[in-house]
Amino acid sequence: MDTCVITNYPHDLLLEIVAYLSLEDLLSFLSVCSYFEKLSECHILWIRVLEEVQRCRPLACPIGFDLTQADVQELIEIARKTYHLERNWNCTDSPQLMRSVQSKEYTSLKFEDPGSIISVISGSSIVILYLEGSESLVCCDMQGSRPSSSIRVGNIKQHAHYDLLGDHLIALIIGQPFAEEISLFVISITYGKNQKTEMKTVYTSPLYHECRALFILEDIVALLPFSDDDNGELIAHVTNFKSGINTEIPLMANHPIENTAFVFCSTLTNTPHIVVCDNVDYVVYKIPMDAFKKRLDNDPPSNTSSLYVIQLIEVINVHADEDNSVFDSELADVKWSSMGLRVMEVQYRREFSLSTSTRISLWPPSTSPTPLSPIQTTLPGTITTHNFEEGSPWLLASSSSGIYSVMLLDRKNDLSYQEDTKLTLNLIHYSKNPPEICSSQIELPFFINPCDIYSVGIDERCGVIYLSHFQGYVFALTYA
Repeated sequence: MDTCVITNYPHDLLLEIVAYLSLEDLLSFLSVCSYFEKLSECHILWIRVLEEVQRCRPLACPIGFDLTQADVQELIEIARKTYHLERNWNCTDSPQLMRSVQSKEYTSLKFEDPGSIISVISGSSIVILYLEGSESLVCCDMQGSRPSSSIRVGNIKQHAHYDLLGDHLIALIIGQPFAEEISLFVISITYGKNQKTEMKTVYTSPLYHECRALFILEDIVALLPFSDDDNGELIAHVTNFKSGINTEIPLMANHPIENTAFVFCSTLTNTPHIVVCDNVDYVVYKIPMDAFKKRLDNDPPSNTSSLYVIQLIEVINVHADEDNSVFDSELADVKWSSMGLRVMEVQYRREFSLSTSTRISLWPPSTSPTPLSPIQTTLPGTITTHNFEEGSPWLLASSSSGIYSVMLLDRKNDLSYQEDTKLTLNLIHYSKNPPEICSSQIELPFFINPCDIYSVGIDERCGVIYLSHFQGYVFALTYA
C-alpha cells in the first residue's frame, strides 16, 4: 500500500498548506529538515504569514513598514523577533530582562529639570521627552552616537501623536495655566536607517479657544474646545497644517457632551475616535474622516449651518458599576484601541482615604447592540507619580496598539507585600483569545532606584521599557 509522505508533495502545494500555520508552528516546521527549510526562501509565504500576524499584534518593525519591499532575510528577521516577543511573555517566569540595560543622558541639569516621556517612536530607538523647567522637547536616540537634540516650545498643556514611516508628528497645545494666549505647534521628527534624526517645528498658529482634546492624523490637526454655552454641542477646529486651510466643523453625537465630561481622543487604524467619560458612563464615537477631508478640500463656508454637521458614529456605550460603599476612585487613564475600551482607576478605601489598589476594566469591541461585560482585574498597589508630587506625570504608559501597558505601582499600603522596596515595575498584557488581562512584575537592575524614576514609556515592537530617571538619564530595558 502506498504511503503518503509529505516530502513528496509538490512545492507549491506545501507552500499553500504552511501559509495557514501560526508563526510559531511555521518556524518549527521549517526547522524540521533541509527540504522544509527551502520553503523559507519564498517571499510570498512570509508576507502572507506576517500580514495575518499583524491583524492581532504589531510586528517587530517600524510603523508603516512595507513588507512587500523587504527581502526574504529581512522578513525572516521580523518574523523571528515578533515570535520572540510573544514567546518571552508566555514562558513561566516571563517577562525577564533579556540584555544589558542601555542608558543615555538627556539633560546636564540633573535634578533641576527632569524629563517626562511624552512619546516613544515604536519600532525605533527614539524617545521624546518634555523638560518642564526649560519648557523644551528633547529627542533622545538610544542607539545614536549624536547627543540628544532639543527645541524650546513653551508650557505644554495637551499633546497628540501620529506615526508615518520615517516621520513622527506631535501636535502641541502651548500656553501657561489660566492664560488666555495659547498656541498650536506641530513638531516633526524625521528618522530612518542611514538617516540623521532631526526634530523641527513645521507649523505654529495662535488659538482662541481653550482645548479639551485634540488629535493629529496625517496633515490634519483637530481641536475639540469646550462648548461656549454648555449646550452639549461639539465643534471641531480643524487645520491642514501643510496647506494652512482651517475651518470649524460641528459634530453631532447621540448624547450631549457636557463641559463637565472628560474627553479623550484615540486614533485606531487611521480613524480618530472620541472617548467621552461622564462619571461612570463611557461613550466611544468614531469620526468619519472622509467627511472631514471633503470639508477641508472644498472652499469652507463662512457659517456652520446644519448642512455641514458631521454625525459621529457611536461605537460603544457602557456604564461602569461602582461600589460606592467601599471605594472612591480617581481616573488615571482611558484608552480606546483594537483591544477595546480600557479604563484604569486608582482606588481609595473610603473609611481610611488610603490608596490601596489599581482597577483595570476592559470592554472588548463588540458588534452586539448590548455591550459585553467588562474584563476586570485589581492589582495590589496603586499607580503613582514621582515622589507623589502634584503635577508630575502618572508613572504609567500604554503601547501604541493598546496591547501592553507599563506602570510603577506603590505597595506601601499592601500589608501582604514584605519587600523593602514598595515600588514595583509591572508590565500588563491584554489578550483577545481568550479575553484576559495578564500582569507580571519586572525586577529592576540593582543600580536603578525606583524612587528616582520620573516617567515611563514602552515600545511593544522592540520589546523595550523606557525609564526617565530623575538624575537626567533615560534607561532602556529590553524585555524580549
